[in-house]
Amino acid sequence: MENVEDSSQMHKFWAKERIRELELAKRKGTDTSAEIIHLSKTYNVPSSLTAYLCIEKKHDPVEGEMELRRVPIVLTSDRVESRSRQ
Repeated sequence: MENVEDSSQMHKFWAKERIRELELAKRKGTDTSAEIIHLSKTYNVPSSLTAYLCIEKKHDPVEGEMELRRVPIVLTSDRVESRSRQ
């Protein structure tokens, strides 16, 4: 399958809309999975059936022992309230 990396925004817009239509048809029982996957991979447009992963390639190996680091995060007031209800 050929990947269209430099496709114009118009092509991506078309593919995104076509995928949306196909996903609606899929919910109604039509098997459109193959076309959804094909369009998503060809035009680099996400869909409900595909995922994009970013993989960092390191040229220098990591040395030393693995260690767990706790990284503090900022909680907004609505997240704090939802966590207290659990």
